[in-house]
Formats: sequence, structure tokens, C-alpha cells
Amino acid sequence: MSDQKKSRTLINILGIPFLISAIYFGGFYFSTLIYLAILIGILEFRRICKGKEIYIQLIPIFIALILIILNSYNIESLFIISILIGTYEIFRKKENPISNIGTTIFTIVWVCFFMNYIILIRNIPEQGMLLTFVMFLSVWICDTLAFFFGSKFGEKKILPKISPNKTWLGSISGFIGVLVFNFILLKFNILYQENYNFTVFDVLNFSIIFGIIGQLGDFLESMIKRELNVKDSGTILQGHGGVLDRMDSLILAAPCYYIYLKFIMGING
Repeated sequence: MSDQKKSRTLINILGIPFLISAIYFGGFYFSTLIYLAILIGILEFRRICKGKEIYIQLIPIFIALILIILNSYNIESLFIISILIGTYEIFRKKENPISNIGTTIFTIVWVCFFMNYIILIRNIPEQGMLLTFVMFLSVWICDTLAFFFGSKFGEKKILPKISPNKTWLGSISGFIGVLVFNFILLKFNILYQENYNFTVFDVLNFSIIFGIIGQLGDFLESMIKRELNVKDSGTILQGHGGVLDRMDSLILAAPCYYIYLKFIMGING
């Protein structure tokens, strides 16, 4: 077994039980884990952007993150942070100021706000733990089946200029896997509890969120890495890349999942 495969196996053996326990216990334990992932994701993104002479402003990002942690943000605070970013850039004397400003704001939205929705889902009263397990398992199933069938049998590429290894067969296989998994959960009432009155229509939409929007999150990160000319966002997860590499699907799926649960189904988080 190669060193890389050994590292991947070790990460899986240690990481999966740790993640499961964090989801199960929730609260401070789970929130701390996700906020740590957000912090690492910010630093990863800053590092890979720096290679292209794009200099992200950390101070406004950390201010935004603190407001998110304290649940004290609103439109006005985001407006003030945007002014701070623009004003600070004037005096930084860095090259590519427009890219610096835009990438800083993008980091706040993409890494901080979108990943925070994972915590909001876990904090949903009564069913937060189960809904979070559904999300993580669905995304994992999609990624696993897409990789297996795409690498073994896939030929026609989806977006070869962005992600040359992803195929239509792999992507469709991932979506079908998520669809089947969620319908099994509904059919046998394994995770979707009756008091939420989930329907076939809801489960279909969940499958679209995890199986399609989640894959778009993967493509988005691949596009960013290709633009920045890097293979992985980081090396902290030996054999798995960086935090952003592992969370890319969840980063887009989580906010869509939460919005659907809250505004379409009326579940209060």
C-alpha cells in the first residue's frame, strides 16, 4: 500500500468516527468542529490565492466570522464590512485591488456564511441530528458513486476544462445513488420522522440538492483551483487534500437544504 493510501485510510479510520460523534452530540462540540473547518478553509483559500498575487484581507473576514459565531450579523453589519474592505484596500498598496476586494467578499460568503449553514441545520430542534446525518451521508454517497462509476466506466466528460476526470456517467450515478438512498429512508421511515410529514416531492428535492447542487459545489471548487493552478486546497488531511476539498459539495448543498427546510417546509431552525 502506498504512503498516500495509508494516509487516506488512517484519516478515514480516525475521522469518520470523530465526525459521527460530533454530529450525534451536536452543540458546542459540533459547532467548534465546523468553525475550525471554516477557519482552516479561510487560511487555505488565502494561501492558494496568494500564489496568483491575490491578497485576501483577513481582518474583515475574521470580523464577519465573529459576528456569525455570535449570531449578531445583519444587512447593516455586512454593509459596514464591505465599506471596510474597500477602504482598507486603498491603503494596502497591494497589486490587483479589484481581485483582492472581490475575493475577500467571496471568501466571507462562500466559506464563512455557506459553511455556517451546516451548524444551523444541526441546531434545528428535535430533528437536527437526523437531518444532518442525511445531508452528510447523501453527499458522501454521491461522491463515492460518482467517483467509482466515473473512473471505472465513464468516458464522456462533463466539463473537461474545469474537472477533466468527471464524467456524465459518474455524475448521473451519484445522483441516482442519492435518490435511491433518500427514498429508502422515506419508505422505511429510518431518518425522516413522521411529524415532519416529508413527501415524495420533498425527498426528490433533497436528492436534487445533494446529488446535483452538491456536485456543482465540487465543480465550483475545481474551477477555482484550476484558475489558481493548484491541485488541492491544502494538505492538512493527508491523502484527502484540504478542508475545502472535503467540504466543497456541502458548501453549496447546506444553504440550499436549510432554505428548503425553513422556507418551503416551514421547519424552524
